Amino acid sequence: MYKLTHRAVDDFESIYEYTWKKFGSLQADKYTGELDLLFTLLAKNPVMGHDTSNIKEGTRQVNHRQHAIFYQNTDYGVLIIRILHHQMDPMRYFT
Repeated sequence: MYKLTHRAVDDFESIYEYTWKKFGSLQADKYTGELDLLFTLLAKNPVMGHDTSNIKEGTRQVNHRQHAIFYQNTDYGVLIIRILHHQMDPMRYFT
């Protein structure tokens, strides 16, 4: 199981909106569907990402296309903290 923080929900919605405006609804549905599948995979295999405790204690990161997904292992699965474009500086978004 996975959950998204409020910021991760905002990130997800922004990704959908941007993709929809640039590439249309089919591509937006496809890309966000891929992210959803990745979140499910992370919940089943939470150590698949690499440690990013240097950015925020207890976090891990996995990349998907143009985005980095930051998450933490929890008792129920994983908590998706942020979904950031690879050009964004994660240190700026975690301080």
